[in-house]
Amino acid sequence: MKKTQLLTILIVGLVLVPTSALAVVEGEPNLSATAPNNRVVAGEEVEFTVNLQNEGDISQSSNPSLNSQVTTAKAVTAELREEGSFGNQDPPITIKTNKQAIGSIPDGQSVPATFSIHVDEDADPGNYKIPVRITYAYTESYDPQSGDYDQETERRTVNVNLNVVDSARFEIEEASGDLAVGDSGPVSVSITNTGSETASDANVAVTSENADLTFSESNTASNYVGSWEPGETRTLTYDATVAPGASPRNYALSATVNYEDGDGAAQSSKALSFGVTPRDEQSFAVENTESTLRVGQEGVLSGEIVNEGETAVRNAVLRFETENPNVNPIETEYALGTVEAGERANFSFDTEISESATAGPRQFTLTVEYRNTDGESRTSDPLDVQAAVDGKQKEFSVEGVNTTFAAGDDGEMTMTVTNNRAETLSDISAKLFVDAPISASDDEAFIEQLEPGESETIVFGTSVGGDAIAKTYPVKLDFRYDTPDGDTFISETYQVPVTVTEAEDDGGIPLPIVVGVVVFGLLGVVGYLYSRNS
Repeated sequence: MKKTQLLTILIVGLVLVPTSALAVVEGEPNLSATAPNNRVVAGEEVEFTVNLQNEGDISQSSNPSLNSQVTTAKAVTAELREEGSFGNQDPPITIKTNKQAIGSIPDGQSVPATFSIHVDEDADPGNYKIPVRITYAYTESYDPQSGDYDQETERRTVNVNLNVVDSARFEIEEASGDLAVGDSGPVSVSITNTGSETASDANVAVTSENADLTFSESNTASNYVGSWEPGETRTLTYDATVAPGASPRNYALSATVNYEDGDGAAQSSKALSFGVTPRDEQSFAVENTESTLRVGQEGVLSGEIVNEGETAVRNAVLRFETENPNVNPIETEYALGTVEAGERANFSFDTEISESATAGPRQFTLTVEYRNTDGESRTSDPLDVQAAVDGKQKEFSVEGVNTTFAAGDDGEMTMTVTNNRAETLSDISAKLFVDAPISASDDEAFIEQLEPGESETIVFGTSVGGDAIAKTYPVKLDFRYDTPDGDTFISETYQVPVTVTEAEDDGGIPLPIVVGVVVFGLLGVVGYLYSRNS
């Protein structure tokens, strides 16, 4: 056939074909799915991203500008499935995100869809297939001249890969704290590598979520572990401090394991949450206080210290310190030893009150020094103690026993001496001071020892002048004595009344008559001598 004839036939054929048939576009979108970051670890919860890629197919088109009418996927939705597709085992995951609406995906474009999944704790390392159910609409054919189109809906399931890799994984087995409000103590956490890979160069950082619980004034602290084998449990201990006045409640903490994986890459575990509850603040109380304190003498301040805390305190010492110059504790420390929680210990302080002090109720301050469970020294809050200081009292009371004498008599003057002090006094020397008409032939007496409240009688040799007027006369005496601590004192002067009565009648001529006879006789002698001389 000649070329001119063939060309003629082709032209005639084109004329005979309807124009509308040549303008129709036919095709469909072609969606696929991939998971670019599909490496996961057993037990973790991750954001799993699936990329939906559209590579459309054109079966007929005379106008490429209209191809997108049939290759665009519209109203796209994507849903992950937990049931494996035919011939594949179920993936070891729990899907946390429902079906996702994607919208339209034009030809040649990729759109991500992100799902939250939790990988099973016991997932074995390996590759798994996750079914992705994709639903979309599209136009199968389109005639631009008539406007006719053929709409279709497609539902298909494709698989994406999930790679569960060997990895170290960590869980908290138990956590505890031995600390109290206002004090420091250990916080311990036991963590197990439940994964399938050794963690190298590992360290565990703990973080406090509350400013009232700190680690050396920081909210974080770290302990080095080193190599950490699968199945191995490590217990890490940190020194924590709870602020004074904080609430004794559960405090939130977290632990993060930082390590290198089998490829030498730096990894960090998820934050592992735990909590500790400190005990209430260590406190003490003073009960059953007693006082024998008195102005001008030594007394005793005593009572009981009660441990109101939840744990025992050891090597406890009670301190009594004062800035009052009129109060002088002989010893400022009293050893309490170990005081168990809820128990009590006795204390007593020998205390001297000066002469310049005034009597009345007084408040004293005590503090307890002790060691906590870590052996660290601690001091309690001040403990206020109310006690009475009694007024000044003489060391002795002196009462006359035989203190009545007739004028001109002599004899033994006896007195009873009583120790008014709350302590034993010894080497007591009494000195008597008298004035006329009373005199003393023996003005000293001695008492070896007097217990508190004990009495003893002392004797002095005395006489009364014959011309003494019958009445009451005072005699005075004082004492030199020693206290239990070896100090020697001179007491105040005591005054005792002595009664002098008239001289007793012995039955002879009354004295006035005797005096008159003598005077009369002398006058007679004088008169006789005078008459002879005359």
